[in-house]
Amino acid sequence: MTIGVSSWSSHQTDAALWQLSYLYGAAVVLGGVFLWVSRKIYFSSWRAYQEVKSAPRDKVQKGNTEKPAWLRMLPFSSGQKGLFQKDLIVFSRDPSYWSQLFILAALVAVYIFNIVNLPLDNIVLKNVVSVLNVGLIGFVLSALASRFVFSTTSLEGNKMWAIYTSPLKMENFLLGKFLMYFPPLLLIGEFLVIVSNILLQVDAYVMQVSIIGTVFITIGVVGMAVGMGAMYPKFDFENISEISTGTGSILFIISSLIYIGVVLVLGARPMYIHFKERFVGGAADLEPVGFYALIIALSLYVAIEPMRRKIRALKTRDF
Repeated sequence: MTIGVSSWSSHQTDAALWQLSYLYGAAVVLGGVFLWVSRKIYFSSWRAYQEVKSAPRDKVQKGNTEKPAWLRMLPFSSGQKGLFQKDLIVFSRDPSYWSQLFILAALVAVYIFNIVNLPLDNIVLKNVVSVLNVGLIGFVLSALASRFVFSTTSLEGNKMWAIYTSPLKMENFLLGKFLMYFPPLLLIGEFLVIVSNILLQVDAYVMQVSIIGTVFITIGVVGMAVGMGAMYPKFDFENISEISTGTGSILFIISSLIYIGVVLVLGARPMYIHFKERFVGGAADLEPVGFYALIIALSLYVAIEPMRRKIRALKTRDF
């Protein structure tokens, strides 16, 4: 598409029409492949679903309820391990969830592609962009948390009362949700920040600050998503998209973007001091330590406070 539009704008009609033919040809071929695959698997899948749906409960083969070895090794309580296993099963069985991983992969590819093609020939400009890059990665994490993490409590649906009446404490319930989503989002954030900083050719100090800053931004965003998702649950949803487009999700997006903006403002001063020492010269300054301490304190606060408030509300809620 890009080559075709560029050729058309340059009055290279033949090249533009060739690109257009490639585009429509790929659409026709892929459409034929999908049609062939769907005809092969649709009826058998539909029949298997109907057979399981109508089968007596006592004749349905029971699955293995034993927890996998890697799950038993996690330092969680028995209730947290059970919820963790249940959430993984629900995630793997819901196409509306795992199919969006393809969108996530495309998002990561586009992000790296944009970094590669930035016209940055000045080393100072590269380092400034590397600082802003942490904020952009925070925005990406915020969008992912809005879609996947915010809805995690609401996905319990009308069966939330079973968890409420179980021996599992609400603290462990929300903590388990946090520990489930924190590692994958941290992995995505660190991958983006490391690869983009390597492409930008930043110095070791900026690389270290970016990596550590991404850790605390992920803590703040995931904790805020879990807490606010429990503060604004929607257990009677008909479509999962209703959760991520509701009032609570919008408030979370606004709050998380404000939090990331404040982190960028607090981190701008230490980066300015570092660049000044590197390019102009001067003695080391202890002022950045105070700004980094504020960033850490703010990240822990926005992660803990929403969950703390909702733990207190869940204990008194009538399901």
